[in-house]
Amino acid sequence: MKRKKQFISAAICPKCSSEDTLVLYSDDQSIACVNCNFEQTSEQRDKKSKIKENEQATTNSDKLSIKITQLDS
Repeated sequence: MKRKKQFISAAICPKCSSEDTLVLYSDDQSIACVNCNFEQTSEQRDKKSKIKENEQATTNSDKLSIKITQLDS
């Protein structure tokens, strides 16, 4: 059975840095690069996304604390 895929416009592969080579498979929402055969499941993407959100939230709260400290000085 052939899997239905759709190219992701202007996307850059995280492994080989090629542009316009990533496809999204509709059956399980995984992505793959047709250039270097990089693959990532939707679960892996979601997990990585949550880690980045947590890191960004921590960084933003640190910046906010610094700004408040500077205002109080």
